[in-house]
Amino acid sequence: MAIVVYLLGRSGKEILLQLSRIDMGFMFAGLGLGALATLSGFLSFSRILSPMLDTPMSFGRLGHLHFTGQMLKHLPGRVFGIAYQIGAGNEASSSAWISANALHILLTLYTACIVSAGVLLWSRYPVTASLVVVLGVLGWFAVLRSPLLHRLAGKSSRLEGRFVGLARSLASSVARLEARDHLRIMGWMMLSWLVYFLAWAFYGLAVASMGAGDGILMCAHYNLAWIVGYITLVTPSGIGVREGAFMAMGGAFSPSELAYGVLVGRVSLLLIDLFLSLLFLPFHGTANEPG
Repeated sequence: MAIVVYLLGRSGKEILLQLSRIDMGFMFAGLGLGALATLSGFLSFSRILSPMLDTPMSFGRLGHLHFTGQMLKHLPGRVFGIAYQIGAGNEASSSAWISANALHILLTLYTACIVSAGVLLWSRYPVTASLVVVLGVLGWFAVLRSPLLHRLAGKSSRLEGRFVGLARSLASSVARLEARDHLRIMGWMMLSWLVYFLAWAFYGLAVASMGAGDGILMCAHYNLAWIVGYITLVTPSGIGVREGAFMAMGGAFSPSELAYGVLVGRVSLLLIDLFLSLLFLPFHGTANEPG
């Protein structure tokens, strides 16, 4: 975190100059596309959770629980977001909420990795880039539909460890999903990434020294940095870790452009989650009340 603060401070004047020249039309277009990408990701989560519900839940109420949970994941941390969903969302069991969130984040991390790798490879190795994405998607389906996954879950009761219960619950959740569910879940997720990269193209256009292609490349680096921040579990929402990893990866960009990416990446996600949590706030009713 100290490194990030130092780099931001060193480029303070350039950052302020960069921010003063931002094209707000492109910036708002990027935020709008970012919101659509986030909604598409939510639809993927909805398809995962639906077979696990004990009682029906309206789309609006699920949106409230999901995006309020997302806000809490920013701060104080990801555990608090899931805890809110478990406490307020009595239409599903605690294991269902945990399993749905775990499967969704695994899919998000996995697709972020393969899509970002594809983008970074595209300029020099377009065929390889396409294969990375296509084979990555097919590999996900192969793992989920493999009998090995279910056999492993069956043996998990004889294993010891803190993740045994989660592994069993995840395998059970996957078993409830039909082939068409897997296709829809992956379809919404890949659409989410497509629109999200388009959002970053507009973030790139918003800055005079960059362009749409630069924004897309910056997005790929930011996604990989987000993965690093997420899996390290060092700070809430990867604060500092994500930014440090992003600056370490983005050697092709100037310090002021990297600082711009840090601010846009973190603030845009926060603003979008805040906007969507407020949008779905009227649907906060309990399971026994209309949302």
